Amino acid sequence: MTITEEPGPGEAAPDEKPLPVIPQDMPIAKLIGHYVKYRDAIKAKEAEQKEALKPAKQMLEALGNRMLDILTREGSDSIKSEQGTVYRTQRDTASISDPEMFKAFVIANEGFDMLDWKANTTAVKDYIGEYDEPPPGVKLSSIFTVGVRRGTDK
Repeated sequence: MTITEEPGPGEAAPDEKPLPVIPQDMPIAKLIGHYVKYRDAIKAKEAEQKEALKPAKQMLEALGNRMLDILTREGSDSIKSEQGTVYRTQRDTASISDPEMFKAFVIANEGFDMLDWKANTTAVKDYIGEYDEPPPGVKLSSIFTVGVRRGTDK
């Protein structure tokens, strides 16, 4: 494989470890067992990492809060130093406290630009079940994944 080629099945890019090879004749029970084992190992490692990162994340939050206090006190959006630049960003959120009142307002004032438009998957599936086609302008997609439940010890 050269650097310009994409890795083939079972091959790894030059800076990655090779992909594991799973025998084609491995019984499904063994595949499930391995899947559960690796899923458990990943979950345990992620929990370990999350716990190990807590102090660093708390320090970042404290440092960020302190710098935000300084920016606010100085009335500045950014401060540059030899170590880097700190800047303030603003993230706005709009939550609905009274859905019925908001709905009536939007409809009465034709303020549909105040809404994020998204088809409700459950309602679309129900519609398709009744009319054998999706509503106009809607496309329903399905993606299949694997789910594995742990076996019961007997």
